[in-house]
Amino acid sequence: MENTQLQQNRPNDEIDLLELFSRMGKSISNAIKSFFTLIWKVLLFFISFSFRNVIQLSIILGFGIAVSVAIFFSSSRFYSSDMIASSNALRNEDMISIINNLNELCRTGNKEGLAQNLNISLENAEMIKSIKAYWGYDTNLDGIVDYIDCEDEYLASKDSTIRRIQNRFFVKAEVFDETIFNLMKSGLYKYIESNPYVIQVNETRKRQLQDMITQTNLEIRKLDSLQNFEYFEKDRIVPQVGANQMVLFTEKERKLYHREIFNLLSEKQDLERRLTVHADPITVIQDFTPLSRVENSLVSYVKKIAPLILIAGFILLVIWRYKKDIIETIK
Repeated sequence: MENTQLQQNRPNDEIDLLELFSRMGKSISNAIKSFFTLIWKVLLFFISFSFRNVIQLSIILGFGIAVSVAIFFSSSRFYSSDMIASSNALRNEDMISIINNLNELCRTGNKEGLAQNLNISLENAEMIKSIKAYWGYDTNLDGIVDYIDCEDEYLASKDSTIRRIQNRFFVKAEVFDETIFNLMKSGLYKYIESNPYVIQVNETRKRQLQDMITQTNLEIRKLDSLQNFEYFEKDRIVPQVGANQMVLFTEKERKLYHREIFNLLSEKQDLERRLTVHADPITVIQDFTPLSRVENSLVSYVKKIAPLILIAGFILLVIWRYKKDIIETIK
């Protein structure tokens, strides 16, 4: 009785809103239930249909495996290997672009241009399938490369949890003959080191490093001379005073220079390391390894082709079993 009186006392617009939200909640709940019911029915149909036609589906799967094996033996094997490097002369972005120009020659089939750029024979150039540089990404922000973006998936990514590793890049090469890796490796070095712009920038960089080393040596000698004066010469200087004058000497705090000298020495050693260890346009951290991997193995063909044929066969089998119902539904 009290509830009825409360409802009568409420404004009509408030009651209408309550009914509207109640109906919307019921509609959403029914839609979700219908969706999961449909998923469950489709899953049950898939399982029951597969059990009832297990022989036919097994034949289709066997056919897919046979097709995969046939394609495997009719195609040429190609192998891949990776190189990790860091650019000293240019930014890594620019070096990646320069290397990817070679892959464009591979993609367009310009083997003559590839042979000329790598300084190898045309016969050896035809054994190279692709050579491309990629970025590495840190997916858990621990500073370690977790993923090499061979598919260019992260180029437009705005995910803040994915960080590009800026101090190195990765080169993946695919060849039809494993013995080509050594020739291609030396050819890649020559290709980079013969680029006029790379040569100019690298020579300028080395000259600037040498100037910095020379100036650092000069500053170290200055500090060393100042330190000798403070420690050994300064105390020998005695001020001249008259007979009737009295001078009060207060000992001042002696300044130490060893920290400044050590810092400059550390900077000098870092500059010398960059000039000697990283003198070339690029520094190879890990070269192409002879233990290359087969990219188009039999397993890879079976994984790609057999499931597609099985799915297509399943759909065709469903259409064949229920063709009368499908025709009547269309009509």
